[in-house]
Amino acid sequence: MNKITVLSLAFISIARAACPNSCSGHGTCGVDEVCTCYPGWGMGGKEGGDCSERFCPFELAWVDGPNSVGDTHKYAECANKGICDRETAECDCFPGYEGKACGRQSCPLDCSGHGTCEFMKDLTFGIVYNEYYDGSVLSLTGLGTGAKDGD
Repeated sequence: MNKITVLSLAFISIARAACPNSCSGHGTCGVDEVCTCYPGWGMGGKEGGDCSERFCPFELAWVDGPNSVGDTHKYAECANKGICDRETAECDCFPGYEGKACGRQSCPLDCSGHGTCEFMKDLTFGIVYNEYYDGSVLSLTGLGTGAKDGD
């Protein structure tokens, strides 16, 4: 009788599926063989899966589509202006964007040495005619320098 019990338990454990890729060592295997990934790990930029890939930093998206209630500019990996390197968890920002999560616009040609790159939040009221700080991360370039586009 004991042999039958032992064999039955052995067969059940073999028949039972395990979590995908044993959660890659970056998560725990839970109910229904579903991985619960540790923070910063997932698969394909989403939580879950086999926890084999790292996430990159998130920032408010520069561009995205509306959700079912019409909300836009949600948080997105690399602000939707870069590609996530899943090995290093760092964003490779597209030209014209920079920062940890590609959340800042770069000053064109670093103002060509003829000005400074200023952030709207750092300007005092009335510096730029009819412009008011609205909480955005957009930067103004070439202020007070007479520089033209492309200079």
